[in-house]
Amino acid sequence: MAKNDNTSENFNLRFKSESDFDSKIKQFSKDMIHPLSIRDIYSFSEKKLEIEQAKFLWKELPIRFTRSYIELQNLPFGLSESVAVKSVSSWYKNILLALFSFPEPKTEALEKSYANMLASLLLEHAQVPHALGLGIKELKTNHRLSLVEQHRIDQILNSFFLMRISLRFLVEQYISSKQNRNGFRGLIQTQCSPVLVAQNAAHDVAHLCNRHLQYFPDIQVYGSKNDVFTAIPTHLYHILTELLKNSCRATILHHKLTSNIGSGVSPPIKVIVAGGREDITIKVMDEGGGIKRSDLQHVWSYMFSSTPKPELSLKEPFPFDHISQFKEGECGHSFSLWGHGIGLPLIRLYARYFGGSLKLRPMEGYGTDAYVHLHRLKSSSKELFPDNLGKTIQQMGFDGRMCTGKIPW
Repeated sequence: MAKNDNTSENFNLRFKSESDFDSKIKQFSKDMIHPLSIRDIYSFSEKKLEIEQAKFLWKELPIRFTRSYIELQNLPFGLSESVAVKSVSSWYKNILLALFSFPEPKTEALEKSYANMLASLLLEHAQVPHALGLGIKELKTNHRLSLVEQHRIDQILNSFFLMRISLRFLVEQYISSKQNRNGFRGLIQTQCSPVLVAQNAAHDVAHLCNRHLQYFPDIQVYGSKNDVFTAIPTHLYHILTELLKNSCRATILHHKLTSNIGSGVSPPIKVIVAGGREDITIKVMDEGGGIKRSDLQHVWSYMFSSTPKPELSLKEPFPFDHISQFKEGECGHSFSLWGHGIGLPLIRLYARYFGGSLKLRPMEGYGTDAYVHLHRLKSSSKELFPDNLGKTIQQMGFDGRMCTGKIPW
């Protein structure tokens, strides 16, 4: 065991030059991603298959991280040159160095070492959304972009964040599958009750809202706790938490509530859970004034925010990845009521990741209804990915730089 540990400490010494690293990037950029369904992942996540899981990730993670690294290196409008994005690129390069250098985990000892390395990487690089949010803020400050240009940036960031969701999920699923939690296999719960998840999210958001604004609207959850399906409750919690934060902020600001107004004065926020044969649908209703039609085309953009935000820096702690199993139990008391305006587009990606959807139906002057649709059937829920890396790189070149649609070596 000691011999393997000593070997793992010297893995990164195998890379003698930047050219070695670049050749690895070129190699893995040509490999295809292997999308998985919830059924595939659930069946594969048995404790007795730990070495097989590790061997699959050993092959798959470098492919997915390589795609994300290339995207970070080629963001348009100078976004790749911002301090925040350069930090993220550096983090991803360090991750890739570790992944490229690790030997195939064919033995029990190497598998354990590999799991420890992945857990460490997951914790060390949890600020990626926060850092990219700062980069986007800097871009908005320094450039006046047209709607078409903003749309191009949104497409690129959707590709990056969707890949990041998949990476974190696969790693957390693998590490969590080592634990014996009743009703779970890794992060996947076979009897997940969306009503219970909604109640937990409502409780946590009410606490958060009260802490920041000294008031919180009543959040009412309707539906049967016994209506269950196979799902990833941390993803659903993240989606509902963001929607409820938006609804609480809008309701309080729209009704000009203050700390001396008692509970029950504001209209309640309602969460309705309905289970069909194929889908679970969750409706979040508020009377927070709705959204202007002129703003509706922007709400899914990373370049848009309708709420004031405090000034943050890359050096400040920002527990954006509150859905992580490694921070379970803290999520209701650690995340912020304010963000960078990237919350809505991010949670739509969480809904889409396994084939679901998120839609808004606002009524200006009254309120907004948000609809979350999630597949009930395990076989229907398969990972969603952008088309291909070449198309994404071509999209990145539309800021006027020379671009052939090929990976830039």
